Amino acid sequence: MIRWFIILCTIFLMLYTISYGDESKNSDLEKIGKDFYSMKNLGGNVAFLITEDGVVVIDAGTSLSAGKKILNTIRKKTDKPIRYLIVTHYHNDHILGVDAFPEDISVISSEKTKENISNITMKQRKINIERRYPEYIDNMKKKLENMEDKDSKEYKELKNQIKETEEFFKEYKNTKIVEPDITFKDRKTLEIGGEVLEIIHFPNTHTSGISIVYFKNRKTVHTSDLIFNKMFPYIDYEGGGNSTNWIDALEKIKKMDIDIVIPGHGNVENSKKCISKQIEYFKTMKKKIQNYVDKDYSVEKIKSELNLLQYKDYGKKRLYEQNIEAIYKEFVQN
Repeated sequence: MIRWFIILCTIFLMLYTISYGDESKNSDLEKIGKDFYSMKNLGGNVAFLITEDGVVVIDAGTSLSAGKKILNTIRKKTDKPIRYLIVTHYHNDHILGVDAFPEDISVISSEKTKENISNITMKQRKINIERRYPEYIDNMKKKLENMEDKDSKEYKELKNQIKETEEFFKEYKNTKIVEPDITFKDRKTLEIGGEVLEIIHFPNTHTSGISIVYFKNRKTVHTSDLIFNKMFPYIDYEGGGNSTNWIDALEKIKKMDIDIVIPGHGNVENSKKCISKQIEYFKTMKKKIQNYVDKDYSVEKIKSELNLLQYKDYGKKRLYEQNIEAIYKEFVQN
C-alpha cells in the first residue's frame, strides 16, 4: 500500500497534475518591455504582448482558474482583443487554462503538440477522472487517518494537500481540453501590429514536440520548458523526450539574437546564461551516467551514488532521480 501510494504521488507530481505549490502563490507579473509582460506561479510561465492590432499570449497556465487569472491580468492592462494564444506543448501546466479564453481567439501549436493533446492529454484526462484522481485522493486520506500526531506539520500539510487536490479535481472534471485550430510543422511566422513572432518546433526534446516563441523585434525568446531556470528539468522520456536532442536545440537557440530569456519555469533572465547552464547540466549528467553505464551499474545504484553538488540549490528536486532514470534509458535502450 505504501509503495503504491508513493508511485501515485510520483506520477501526479510529474505529469498528470498541476504544481499546487506554484499556483497557490500570487501570480507574479513582470514587465519585459513596452506592452510586454511575463507571468509565473500559474504553472508554466506565461507571456503576453499587447500590439496595435490585439494581444498575443504564450501558454495558458495549469488550470481553468489560472487561465482566468491570466485573462484578468491582461484586461487590467488593455481592452484590446486577444487575437492569438500559442500553446508550446501538451503538458497540463501549459494548456488547462485555455478553456478560460474566449472561443473566438485562434489557438496555435505545432502539429505534434495538437497530436499529443488528442492522443495523450485527452486519454489521460479520462483515466485521471475515472481512476487516478479518486485513487490518489483516497490513498492520501488513508495515510492521513493512520497518522498518530494530528498536530504535526506533516499532518497539516497532507490535510491541506487533500483539500487542494479535491478542489482542483472538481474544477478539472469541468474543464474542457481545447485543441489548437491553427497548426504548423516546423516553423511559423506570426505578424501582428508591427510585431514579428517566430514559432519554432523542436521535436523530441522536453517532449516529442515543443515550440519556442521568438519575439524578433524585442530580441526575446520564450523557451517554454526547454529551460528550467535553476531547477531540475523534466525529461518526458515516455512522451518522446530526449536529452541529446534537447542539448542540440539549446545550442541552436543560443546562437539566436537574444537579449532576454523567458524560461518555461523559473525567473526571466536578461542574458543567455540560463541557456548555457541548462546545456552544462545535461552534458554533466550524461557524462557521469555514461561512466556508470560503462561499469554496468544499475539505475538504482547510479541514483544512490550520483551526487552533483554544483546543483544542490536547484529547485524541483523531485525530478533529479527522474532525470537519472531518463538519461539511463537513453543509453541502455537506444
